[in-house]
Amino acid sequence: MSKVAIIGGSFLVHLPGLSITHSTQVTTPYGEPSAPLHYGLVGEHEVVFLARRGIDEATPIAPHAINYRANIWALRDAGVTHLIALHSVAAIEPMIKVGDVIIPDQLIDYTYGRESSFFGRENLPMYIGFAEPFSSSTQKLLCQSCDN
Repeated sequence: MSKVAIIGGSFLVHLPGLSITHSTQVTTPYGEPSAPLHYGLVGEHEVVFLARRGIDEATPIAPHAINYRANIWALRDAGVTHLIALHSVAAIEPMIKVGDVIIPDQLIDYTYGRESSFFGRENLPMYIGFAEPFSSSTQKLLCQSCDN
């Protein structure tokens, strides 16, 4: 059975429509995630919510200081099988307007200046394909839900 997690973007510290059943603060081999994991329901769907930049709106965690590895590890340990990350960024395409929902199919990896992998020098080399960085089945479900 699938379990969905939603990672909130900047200033999204609470997920509207999430009826929280319980919350947990966890520790991973990479330290603590950005915020407690909030478990609950959106409609009839079980969801885990994590505020990517922390829960203090006045002083959010700076993007370069987010412990991404702890966030992903904690969600994996929570049994998450599908991950949706919400972001609010400036568009370089004039056709994209404020409030538009964009479901990406590619990305540019600007990962530098911080640890970018779960695999260090002590581990065997790991290679993960990057040609299709997003799940096509999850993209399809998101597009269908946007059509409704």
